[in-house]
Order: sequence, then structure tokens, then C-alpha cells
Amino acid sequence: MHVLRNDVLIRCDSQSSDNVLDVGCMALQMITDSASKGFIVGIDYSQTMVKQSAKRNKSEIGEGKVVILSGNVLALPFIDASFDKVCGVETFYFWPDPLIGLKEIRRVLKPGGTIALVMDISKEVADDSVTEDIGSRLGFQVYSGEELKSMLLEAGFTNVRHEALPERGKGWLCAIGVGT
Repeated sequence: MHVLRNDVLIRCDSQSSDNVLDVGCMALQMITDSASKGFIVGIDYSQTMVKQSAKRNKSEIGEGKVVILSGNVLALPFIDASFDKVCGVETFYFWPDPLIGLKEIRRVLKPGGTIALVMDISKEVADDSVTEDIGSRLGFQVYSGEELKSMLLEAGFTNVRHEALPERGKGWLCAIGVGT
């Protein structure tokens, strides 16, 4: 799976047969390019986003490559160890309880599977008071790479790392971990 934001590519060593979950439906088109034989699911709690994603991915849905569901990261409607990869692009800020969401993702991720969380706004910028002000005005939490890393570790992920590009967006950040 490749996660692309602001012309930056993070490769998560995806195989074409991987089962992939996209929490927030923001990366479905990129995922279908690399996981051509796998099961690909997009899930979002916003009905508007579900409808937009269904429209954007109409052909992939028709071909049986993609399924889009309404749901919540805090209670994923999948059996344990269903997915090889899970990504969340521009959604982590809005999770009502990030730690519970991460534990739920670890539950549905196969052992050795990868999670990638990507965001354009983080505390990784030179003046993080600006990004925190943006988060405050828009009603979401802004995180640093170390905060994401700590939460991933607390949720039970291993080999956790983060990559940041402070000069991109408002502090582009990707955190990656491996399920157990």
C-alpha cells in the first residue's frame, strides 16, 4: 500500500493480494492500484463521506474490488485478524477515542500487518502553536510524531516509527506500526 499526501510517498510493503482497510475512505483509489487481488474496504462514520466515496469508486465497487461501509473505528464490524494493512489518511484527528480506535484496528489487523496513519496537520512544524490553534478552532486534536508513536505502542503495535516533513502542509506526518 502506498500512502501519498502532499507529493510524498510512504510505502507499506503491500502485496497485490493484501486485504486492506481504509479508515476514512481517503486512500481507496491508491489502494486499488496496489492491492488488485485483495479485499479492500473503506469505512467512515460520515454518511456524506460514504456517499462521496461510493460515487468516486463506483467502477471498483461494481467490479467487486471495493466495499464501502458506514461504521466507526471504535467498533469495527470485522472478525479478528481480517486485514493485512490498515490506513487512516486525514482522519485520526477526529477519532473520539484514539487509543480505543487503535486497539480496535490492532484487533482486526493480522499479526505482522501494518498500520499507517497520515496527516497534513501536526505539531511537527516549527511553530506548533499555529497548528494547535487550527485544531482548536476546527474542533480536533493535533498530534506530534512522538505522541502518535506512544499511542501506537500503548495500543500494542511494534516496530513503530514516524516520518515527518515539517515544511509540507502544516506539518505532514505519517506514523507506521506493526500488529502483533
